Amino acid sequence: METNRQIKRTGWGCLIAAALLFAPSLYLHCAPFALRIGLTMALLGTLMGLSLAGATRTRRATLIYLGLFAAFCTGWGFVAALDSASSESLLLPKGASQIWENYPVFLRIGAFFLAVPYPFARWGYHAPDVITESSEPSQEDE
Repeated sequence: METNRQIKRTGWGCLIAAALLFAPSLYLHCAPFALRIGLTMALLGTLMGLSLAGATRTRRATLIYLGLFAAFCTGWGFVAALDSASSESLLLPKGASQIWENYPVFLRIGAFFLAVPYPFARWGYHAPDVITESSEPSQEDE
């Protein structure tokens, strides 16, 4: 029961943080662009969380490596070039710091990593491995 409560807290915390991550787009007048980039990266982050959760649910080496490979492939969003209109879509208010020009990159990274924890926490396997008789150390090994 306590675990479900922690998983819900994780989900709500990530959702609130994502809303706070999106809020500057209203100030910069680039909400449609931020939604497009943010949702794409959040989808990739969710796929990464699901891939990692799937890798923890199996004991078959092939499926574990396929899950890890799928998680690795979700990183293409960081390698792919940002939309060419990303810097043009930002309307910096007069006197605003130039640091706001990095908002699309920060949004991309933040949305991805905020989407990973909840699916992994919800569907990942978090218990220790079952000890079988063949894996227990024998008296001869000691």
